[in-house]
Amino acid sequence: MYNPGGRAKRFNRPPFPNKKNMKKYIFLMSLLVAGTLGFLSAGTVAAFAQGSTPSSNPVQEKPLSVLLVERDVPQTRVDFEPVVNHGALVANLSDETIEVDIESPIPQGLYVVKKFFPTFGHDSLLAMPMQFPQKVAISEYKTLDRPLIDTKNNETVFRWENISIPAKQAVIAQYDNYFGPRSQFYTKDGLKILELDIRTSFKASSIDGGKGVVFELYYDMENKGKEEIEDILMDVILPDSVYVEEEKPPVQLFEVADAVASPQVNIMRGMLGDGFGKAAVGTIFTVDIRSIQPGSSHNIWMKVMGKNIAKEGDSYPLLTFQYRTKGNPIWPPTILRSKKKLEITRYSYRHANLILPDNKLFRFEPDGIKVFQINGL
Repeated sequence: MYNPGGRAKRFNRPPFPNKKNMKKYIFLMSLLVAGTLGFLSAGTVAAFAQGSTPSSNPVQEKPLSVLLVERDVPQTRVDFEPVVNHGALVANLSDETIEVDIESPIPQGLYVVKKFFPTFGHDSLLAMPMQFPQKVAISEYKTLDRPLIDTKNNETVFRWENISIPAKQAVIAQYDNYFGPRSQFYTKDGLKILELDIRTSFKASSIDGGKGVVFELYYDMENKGKEEIEDILMDVILPDSVYVEEEKPPVQLFEVADAVASPQVNIMRGMLGDGFGKAAVGTIFTVDIRSIQPGSSHNIWMKVMGKNIAKEGDSYPLLTFQYRTKGNPIWPPTILRSKKKLEITRYSYRHANLILPDNKLFRFEPDGIKVFQINGL
């Protein structure tokens, strides 16, 4: 049974990798999904399958019950390129076998073939299984392989044809697909992750006659949507040593003396990466916010003090985001076609799972440290 009051749990953080494996590590990190799946859509829709053939018998044919659960998960891959993981679980709740064609339309311009996408079937499965909104008896699940890719007039449809689903069994049609340019997640004031608007502000100041430095990071998160955003999990890394070249020692920008933050922020040191995708060691701030109501905001701050070392270089903060919400689907709905009448109950849910650089960085120069705005992300 789906529990809408359930609390998401942060993934156990894996051991920090060495610099040689950093690119692979950042890619694998981008595949992780929040421990609890997102909320279901506010309502359910019962409909007859598109393309169903009406019965010629005088007695009205009783429609067969089908549950269609859809999940959309925006993610990032190598070089922080956006993808969406779209999954459709088709469960046959009736007492007889059904045969369907499953179609997933791709938005115009988003069918792009690159090294890491699109992927299908088991290659695109996420760490957590699909969730049901209700208790149903399903004896077996089958993950479908690569579909037929039908492209006509700049329109693309992924199509799984003649799929037989025995009674009380289900199939999963799942894939990763390009989700558009990274710029969709940025504004002039910071970042925008679907309904979550994140305004960022950085400050850098010198102390002790220029020998010391103080970095300040402020994040104002506002829910611009109509639904509650829950279980916001965010990590921010402020690099102090960066592996500019893979086979050489790291370049130390400053030496950390202390770090403080808002009461709900935990602080640790570790190796992850910076906004350029390079291996980096720094201070990691972990944020866990239970919820933000529509129209409400949540403010957090972080501060790092240390000894200034470098005369040039960039400390580019990297952020990770996970959260769940109801909201509207962000991908076209799946179409089911069958010769039999189907009564389809639809549920959809989604959550975000992204790794992105901030749109600002700290730049070390001979005359001091400055906040530099990154344009064209």
